[in-house]
Amino acid sequence: MADDPCRNVRAHAHSLEQEIELMRGVVAALRASARGAKSGATRPEPRRWKIAAVAFLAGVGFGALTMIALTRFW
Repeated sequence: MADDPCRNVRAHAHSLEQEIELMRGVVAALRASARGAKSGATRPEPRRWKIAAVAFLAGVGFGALTMIALTRFW
């Protein structure tokens, strides 16, 4: 009775169940990560800061060109 095949099968089935549960956890984590990336949850507002910086620099540049034009051609 030392080599009970049923015991080996049960042990193997238990380890497979553990692996399946582990893989389900990995898949759930990957799905949650993908959802977060799609909704922008991982990067909250970098785009808003970039837009504000570009708008500010464009305003400064336009203001400088306007002042140069007014002082030269007025």
